[in-house]
Amino acid sequence: MKQEQTIAGPTKGKTGSQTIEHIKDGLQLTAQLILASPLKLPVKLVQGAKYVVLGLSIFDGLFKKKIDDPLKPQGDETNGT
Repeated sequence: MKQEQTIAGPTKGKTGSQTIEHIKDGLQLTAQLILASPLKLPVKLVQGAKYVVLGLSIFDGLFKKKIDDPLKPQGDETNGT
């Protein structure tokens, strides 16, 4: 008899993009809390949070879905003349 094995991954029920978005949102929230904290935190921690925010901003800029590109022509719009 053959036995079938099923392997359940840690992201059961989520797609790859949903997992990445969840991780990105968590990192962004954590970095914002560190930067906005009224407590005196170690300098290395604050600098690390700044780099995380910078990296997430670059990631969003490169990979976000383009809804309206202002430089792209708007299809076949003619004046009808």
